[in-house]
Amino acid sequence: MNNRLSHILIFSVLLFGTALPQNSETIQANSPSPADSANTRPVITLERTLCYGACPGYELEINSSGLLVYRGKGFVKTKGEVRDTLSESQLDLLLNLFRDANYFTLKQRYKQQNSCGIRATDHPSVITSFRDRGQYEKIDHYLGCYQSTDENGHLVRSKADRQLVALEDSVDSIVKTTRWIR
Repeated sequence: MNNRLSHILIFSVLLFGTALPQNSETIQANSPSPADSANTRPVITLERTLCYGACPGYELEINSSGLLVYRGKGFVKTKGEVRDTLSESQLDLLLNLFRDANYFTLKQRYKQQNSCGIRATDHPSVITSFRDRGQYEKIDHYLGCYQSTDENGHLVRSKADRQLVALEDSVDSIVKTTRWIR
């Protein structure tokens, strides 16, 4: 049995080991990856998922030096990756928006049936994350989650839900994502 396990292990290494890319930038085990350094690791991310219609799908990553990476996925004017640099004032504004929203105190998910009074289907989600002062949080926000309806039958979001929508829209506004979306 032990001999058979050895043969399987050797075969796996030969089969899969040769399929790995061979380049000079291979990251050694237990060494920090370039993406983990303080200046390249994203401090803010925002992803808008696709829906069952024509909702724009894209991702934004913003690191502590102001590097902005946009990745257009679908129903956007610009597909693929675009890099830009935010000004110091734009970055400070974004950081303060997340801090002022008390981002770390919000729930991680806004999509389960028990947290929605009324759940509409086919809506996109917005997934944000924030890294600040040793803390990290990620929130998955389903946009089809409503608290109730008003006297006119219009769907109404909870206060926390409205706060998240405002934060997400503010990120898009400050970064000016419309230049890649429409």
